[in-house]
Amino acid sequence: MSSLAVTDCGREQRTIGTDIRLQLAEQTRVLEARAEAAAGVAAELHDYCKRRADLEQEHARALDKLARAAAQRHKDQRHKRDQWPLTGAYACWQAALENTRALSRDHAALAELYAGPLAARLQRAADDVLRLHRKCRDVVAERHEEVGAALAEAAAGGKAHAAAAADWRAAALKLRHAHAARDALLAAEPPRHKKIKAVDKELDKRRTRHSEARAKALRARADYVLSLEAANATLQRYYLDDIADIMLVTIYKDGLGSLHTHTDY
Repeated sequence: MSSLAVTDCGREQRTIGTDIRLQLAEQTRVLEARAEAAAGVAAELHDYCKRRADLEQEHARALDKLARAAAQRHKDQRHKRDQWPLTGAYACWQAALENTRALSRDHAALAELYAGPLAARLQRAADDVLRLHRKCRDVVAERHEEVGAALAEAAAGGKAHAAAAADWRAAALKLRHAHAARDALLAAEPPRHKKIKAVDKELDKRRTRHSEARAKALRARADYVLSLEAANATLQRYYLDDIADIMLVTIYKDGLGSLHTHTDY
């Protein structure tokens, strides 16, 4: 998980912020890809069930037709087959017909299952996946806005801190120059008292400005630290809590994942 730290390097902070935004974009892409994959699986399973139902029904009709034709032929030719019941093969023939009828009923039941309850459950699962995806997408978008706002606030705090620190350094430099100018006047022979008074006034101004710049820089740094802490708290909540929950939801084990137990035929 990326985190922000206090630094005077604006480029480093921008790099971290860019990396985090790239991670957010990649997470959105992965979420969309998973939803698309789940929808594709649901569509493929729905098509499979439809085709399987047609095949099972066709097989059931063919087996029933075979059994009916054999039974009708036996009925029509009964006068020629009066000795059949005396043979051992007759029992096998009857068992074959009964087994064919049973297989026909089984395949008809499978056709009804694939075309009815299983197809309906697949549709419900697909609808649930779509609904969950939309909800997760909305939640992710909301969290991304929160993270983006926190990053923007931290970036603004960093800019304000950098500007205030630069003003403080500039004020300190001018104050040192004023001290150096006064020392040079004191060292001159003879001493230049009028100039020294003027420099003393300028030195007082420089001290005041330096003090103000220092206070402003310290306040800006404190605000910057607070904005970084808030941004890091938002990032931690997002990466450790929100994303983990969203990924668990998108797995959706009780939806499409459980359907394999109904297709082992």
